[in-house]
Amino acid sequence: MSDRHGARRAAGAAPLAWVLACLAGSAAAGTAGVQRDLVFEQVSPLAHPERVLERMTSPLAGAAMRERLHAARARGDADPWPALDLANERFELFVPDGTPPEPGFGLVVFVPPWEAQGLPAEWLRVLQRHGLAAVTATRSGNAQDVGIRRVPLALHAVENVRRRLRIDPGRVYAAGFSGGSRVALRLAVGWPDVFRGALLNAGSDPLGRAEVPLPGPVLFDRLERTSRLVYVSGTRDAPALAADRASLRSAAELCMSGAEAFTIRGGRHEPAGAQAVARALRALEAPPDDAATGEACRERRSRRIAREAQAIAALVDAGDRAGAARELVELDRRWSGLAGAISRELDMHIDGSTAHAAAAD
Repeated sequence: MSDRHGARRAAGAAPLAWVLACLAGSAAAGTAGVQRDLVFEQVSPLAHPERVLERMTSPLAGAAMRERLHAARARGDADPWPALDLANERFELFVPDGTPPEPGFGLVVFVPPWEAQGLPAEWLRVLQRHGLAAVTATRSGNAQDVGIRRVPLALHAVENVRRRLRIDPGRVYAAGFSGGSRVALRLAVGWPDVFRGALLNAGSDPLGRAEVPLPGPVLFDRLERTSRLVYVSGTRDAPALAADRASLRSAAELCMSGAEAFTIRGGRHEPAGAQAVARALRALEAPPDDAATGEACRERRSRRIAREAQAIAALVDAGDRAGAARELVELDRRWSGLAGAISRELDMHIDGSTAHAAAAD
């Protein structure tokens, strides 16, 4: 499940970002400032491989992958999805100066495209003004596997910072740049019980696709009603702008009212500057606007899922199990957890193995 999108462009940015972060300040006395090479000890239960797999895949694709993992382990093969050993990982933590507000500092978990530690230096003074701590991991860049390393590292980071600082659970956000931004989107969509939204800088994907599967109804309700997604890309970064437009369209189709985007005039494929980050954070921390039309949109969405499921059931009744399996895979990919119960029921009627094999492709 590697994500190397934008790796070539990000590779050139890594040394500069690292130097800027180093110049941002050395580790401060006490807890305030930038602290580097931290070793975290507390394992997040949310980062267990089985739980990550559940949140990062659609129901049928996840079932197929789980079967392969269990078979490999039963044969005694090397674990294809091992849990991280936190003793071997290093993190960087920024803590704002001063006493945390009530009920605590906010927290930004930054996913980079580069491998070294280093929060974007220009972001730090903005985070200070907003009362936001920030954390990032080493070896969490585009060259790393998303499910095995990048997502678990982010979840472990939240767990450990919460134990070090007083953190407001209503102000925990994912953020990233380039390929790291795409991972931040997956975190915000897959874990709306942890992240209240995401700052997406020059990297995104459509929601409800293999790259960003949707959670189940309870979590998705929380996502669409309380989370915000803020997209920030430069006007001279055409690929990122096109990706943002596609992602925003998918969010609107899914009835999410808390998604918005703005551009950085003349900006290229580079981390956003302080002014743009400040604007993005103001948007991110604004309450979502659940318009009166939201319920009507959700009803249309439910009816669409029901129609697609009925069409698949009709194929099964007509004896076209192969056709039903193909359509079921599309339903599973498009609606993921939102249609999880329906997908599993249809899968049993089709015979399961056909849909599972197709979902694993």
